[in-house]
Amino acid sequence: MESLKREHERRLGRFRRLGLKCNPFRVIDVSDWPPLWLPRSGIDPATMLAACQPAVQIIGPRGWGKSMTLRAIEHEAGRQRMTAAYVYCPAERRARLTLPSSSEALLLLDEADRLGPVGWWRIRRWLNRPGRKLLAGTHEDIEPRLCLPVATFRLPPCDVTTLYAFIAKRIAWADGDPRRFTFRPAAIKRLAELARGSLRHVELICYELFQDIQPNETGKIVIDVEQIEQANRRRKPG
Repeated sequence: MESLKREHERRLGRFRRLGLKCNPFRVIDVSDWPPLWLPRSGIDPATMLAACQPAVQIIGPRGWGKSMTLRAIEHEAGRQRMTAAYVYCPAERRARLTLPSSSEALLLLDEADRLGPVGWWRIRRWLNRPGRKLLAGTHEDIEPRLCLPVATFRLPPCDVTTLYAFIAKRIAWADGDPRRFTFRPAAIKRLAELARGSLRHVELICYELFQDIQPNETGKIVIDVEQIEQANRRRKPG
């Protein structure tokens, strides 16, 4: 235990010397998600809230940012003084779905494709009341299950431009100055290739990268392809 404590203190000291309060890519609290949300092509919380259909779906593979987008919509709804309820569908399809109270006009349903027929029947009943709207994060098209018109937004994969912005936001979240950290173009390109569109994979790789990141002989913090490769070999599956 004492050795683990010393190692933890050593790493914190190193992060402070890099101008960071912690590893920028550690697990973060849900309350910190909205400011870290990244605008993506065709994806805008205000536009989704204004869609005339009774339901909106955000389709994307695992780890592409559906949950964070729903939290950004929840934040935007609050800014517009709209009441919203975030509901996460558990993996067990028979698990009972908890619907929002009558005072909440928006249902933000995460992992919506896990829902079974009874759950969709209950949501259709809930949507019968005027002014209510469903916003769902899903891997699959939910319109055939919901049997109502659905506005569809598809998350694009994280490209090089998105990666630069994502990394800068996370470094700033850790109280760092993104300008101190230089990712060579080839390193960003390789990171995009390894991530295969997934921001979650970027987080896992960059967490390992920042665990051992060091300034070079001139004091600058430069990340090259080999460092990305090494971090990828160390990362946990996810």
